[in-house]
Amino acid sequence: MNKFFCTITGLRSISRAEKGRILLYLVAFVPMIYKLISPFFIIIGMASYTVVIIPAMVILGIIMAWSNLRKSIRGLHILLYFLTVLILLYSSPIFQPRAILLFNENFWPFISSVLPFVFVGLLIDYKRDKYLLRFVARIGVIEQLFWQMCLLAGLVQTELGTADSLGEQMEIAYQLLFPIFILYNSLTKDKKIIDVILAIIGTTLLFLMGARGPIVVYAIFVVGYFVFFRQYNKYALLKRGIAITLFAAFYYYMELIILAILPIAMTLGFSTRVFDSILDDKMVNMEESSNRDNFYASVIEEIKNDNGFGHGWLSDRLFTPDGMYVHNFELEILCQLGYIAGGLLLIMLFYLICKRFFYDKRLEAISFWYIMLCSGFFALQFSYTYVKYPLFFIFIGYLLSNRKITN
Repeated sequence: MNKFFCTITGLRSISRAEKGRILLYLVAFVPMIYKLISPFFIIIGMASYTVVIIPAMVILGIIMAWSNLRKSIRGLHILLYFLTVLILLYSSPIFQPRAILLFNENFWPFISSVLPFVFVGLLIDYKRDKYLLRFVARIGVIEQLFWQMCLLAGLVQTELGTADSLGEQMEIAYQLLFPIFILYNSLTKDKKIIDVILAIIGTTLLFLMGARGPIVVYAIFVVGYFVFFRQYNKYALLKRGIAITLFAAFYYYMELIILAILPIAMTLGFSTRVFDSILDDKMVNMEESSNRDNFYASVIEEIKNDNGFGHGWLSDRLFTPDGMYVHNFELEILCQLGYIAGGLLLIMLFYLICKRFFYDKRLEAISFWYIMLCSGFFALQFSYTYVKYPLFFIFIGYLLSNRKITN
């Protein structure tokens, strides 16, 4: 069994603790991993027990990686976790009862299946775990390829889009970002052919999922990585110039490229929403942003008129046109906590991001800092909410994972 793990991870040897970390990282970064395992349960007649897959992986991972967790998680981290839970539990409904229904609906899922991922972030040591994370990224792309094939084959039911194509898959697209970014970082260093193939497959799937927000985050990452965060051994300035030139050429011929890909996507049955948005010049047009401008305007007005301490947890949903989250992290925090408490929290967050940047800048981990920033934080700028996005709390845990930074 140990030899099998060594083969699939690319490591010469693998310890019990490393196996535990793999299990925890799979649950954190590949949340649909159970889709690869559940068919075996179904085949042996245990379909009703698939719900135990993720909890079993978490428990087994904690047991096997306990020595690492004990060193990574400090008493201060646990205290902050429970203070967050208690503040949300007791203060928000008492002082801001208007959002009580939203609170009751979201509180338990948030503290049980989203907020605890901060401890996975605390566990991450990129220099130690870069090969484990690369293996997790490979599994992430393979799992998504398997799932999309099941969708196209009609083996699972899903909501269809226009012309009977697969509908928008925003949540899945955001889950795919981290594996793609890790593979980009790995293939530029080790140049493994499997990483090249999987990076191409992952990128293709991302563009076929019909969600615009993940594509914007992907574009920011690719440009930023190859121009600023890719570590070149020689001729760095020349290579960065070449990268900029290639991006410019791609942008110039993008319409022709999309027109060539579009028939293939339609034939396979994937959503063409992203391609249509680019061709119609709607990709970053605020007027074509699914009413986000209306979301922002109404919430900003409420922030201006509050008492400085916000309207309560999840209160931004009360002021948007259709009761959805505001689709922007900063506005979400300022509306819920106010420009005093929320503003202080945002300042602390940006301070931690900068402090971690200057710490990682001396190490090869600076590229991983950028991966976590794009996949864990930028998603909340366009089309997601931190209340349902575990990657944000993995990002927070990662920012605090160094003892000097925690202090």
